[in-house]
Amino acid sequence: MNAKELRQLNSRYVRIILDGDSERYINANFDALLEYIGSRFPLEGRTSIGSAYVRIRKETDRLLQVSWRENWSLKTSKREIKSIRQSSYWLPEKRGQHYYIMIPYKIGFIFTAIVNIVSEISQKESIPSSLRNCIELPMVIHFMIGI
Repeated sequence: MNAKELRQLNSRYVRIILDGDSERYINANFDALLEYIGSRFPLEGRTSIGSAYVRIRKETDRLLQVSWRENWSLKTSKREIKSIRQSSYWLPEKRGQHYYIMIPYKIGFIFTAIVNIVSEISQKESIPSSLRNCIELPMVIHFMIGI
């Protein structure tokens, strides 16, 4: 993927309205998911969230076909992953009030990377029931974007 194609991806946004009881807990769920991923792929000298950031960045760069030697501007940054934690907005509408998230299309690759990592973990061991609702949002976004 070259820089022009990636700029076109970044110009498009995906808006996803969240329904259900867990819509207010997006950030807490994402933190729990990062803790879980980081505990399964520990790196020396890093916290579990830091380890999760590294693992997600590597998987996202692999999906974007970005090598570590070239295309530094195309690589996924820690801030792009962290922006997911702060991406929920309150949407007052005539149909009702819901939370929604608005993410750049490139960040959809991050959700795809999370789905791939969680499926890799689930092949080795079962995922705790407390984390199943945390995994639903990345799965939904992964299939909505269709990456």
